[in-house]
Amino acid sequence: MNIYFAGAIRGGRQKVDDYKKIVNKLQEIGTVLTTHVADNQISATGEKNMSTKDIFDRDAKWLNESDLIVAEISIPSLGIGYELGLAERLG
Repeated sequence: MNIYFAGAIRGGRQKVDDYKKIVNKLQEIGTVLTTHVADNQISATGEKNMSTKDIFDRDAKWLNESDLIVAEISIPSLGIGYELGLAERLG
């Protein structure tokens, strides 16, 4: 089972320890495609080695490949909202 975990990156790095716990638990039931969300190396400014378009294309591909999406939504995030909307559209 492929799992897409969504968590706030910009403005949500104070939750990274919680993200790690969630990702670790999800890995017990499947393959988490988005483990980078729980990576301490990613700062509040996001992934600097990729363009915004490249991030979008990668994430859309992962959403399309996913069987399940789990979102930690205690931090407001337009990105997570968009991911959830795209996941719904993809069914």
